[in-house]
Amino acid sequence: MKSGSKEAELKKIKIIIVDDHAIVRHGICQALITEPNFEIVADIGCGKEAIDLALLHRPDVIIMDISMPDFNGIEATKEIITNNPNIKVIALSMHVEKIYVMGMLNAGASGYILKSDSMSLFYMKHHSPNGHSASLALPFL
Repeated sequence: MKSGSKEAELKKIKIIIVDDHAIVRHGICQALITEPNFEIVADIGCGKEAIDLALLHRPDVIIMDISMPDFNGIEATKEIITNNPNIKVIALSMHVEKIYVMGMLNAGASGYILKSDSMSLFYMKHHSPNGHSASLALPFL
């Protein structure tokens, strides 16, 4: 039996990025693609599409903006978590007000990061679906 590289054997952490600003999505994608254990399966600009793509791709993590056209991040998170409670949603927002933070956490988000925070908040130990370690933060408040 041939032995492949250990990296090839690891199941990558599938990520969807949801933000209505293309430049924000692009920046997050560029930061996260440097991690070999991450796979960006989609980056999209609206909550309704996030719900559909979450069903299609079954990501491990969704990085979700709050203020978006059509469905906002709170509504989209509720629907996504209802359909698949194993998906970890991390809110990424400019809003510091408690109503937004609690809205996302009550909707089922696993964490909340401000857009003004450092990208280093994303990089902490996280266990991938196959039990191997990767470095994606799931901050809790």
